[in-house]
Amino acid sequence: MNTNRYLARTCLFGILLMILTSYAYAMPLTNGDFEIGDLTGWSVVTTTNGTVGGPVFPDVVPFPTSATGSPTPAARFRVGQKTFDPTSSAGGKIQQTTWIDAHGIRISADIAVEYTSPIHQRNLDAGSFDLLLDDSVVDTYAFGPISSGSVLRSRLFAYSSVVPGFHTIGIQITRSFLSTAGIPTPFQYIDNVSLAVTSTPEPATIVFLGSGLIALAAWRWHMARDHSCSTDER
Repeated sequence: MNTNRYLARTCLFGILLMILTSYAYAMPLTNGDFEIGDLTGWSVVTTTNGTVGGPVFPDVVPFPTSATGSPTPAARFRVGQKTFDPTSSAGGKIQQTTWIDAHGIRISADIAVEYTSPIHQRNLDAGSFDLLLDDSVVDTYAFGPISSGSVLRSRLFAYSSVVPGFHTIGIQITRSFLSTAGIPTPFQYIDNVSLAVTSTPEPATIVFLGSGLIALAAWRWHMARDHSCSTDER
């Protein structure tokens, strides 16, 4: 009976230990849905030879970035090169740094492009979007050409492992053509930028702890059984 109680207590302790070690936390992104109406919480950085559209961009406007929803506040850009260079793309990004106390995270964002031109039937490059974690690309999507009067939508999505600490989440948009006044240029939109925790200490750590508890319980059970057998023999 005492052995059974011991095994039950050991299993309960193991469950509590796994629950405690599975706790993880990530500071929520500030203004990830742009509901404040501006870019509070985000910093804007341009690439070499890049622009995000001029002095009024990026701004926040209502737009149905997600195909399943109605217009909601979204960050709007008009990225491109300042001086044409056929060998590269240019534009800019938004980013913010937050604390992540976890080993696994999921990052996602809704993205869209829109193009309207009274003189051109289509634009050859609506924009390429890169989802960045500490300036490393974890997901990317290139819309390619877009016809006038069109809206194209997609979603950036990535799982990644990180060391607990401060990390920078960003989204970069680039194009291989100019973005200057007087030239019809596609708009780019970002909305619903999300950061979530997906895992905690490495699975091997939890397996190690669980194995140790099982071994301890097995050892205690064998000791109790041996003691019982010795008593019976006497």
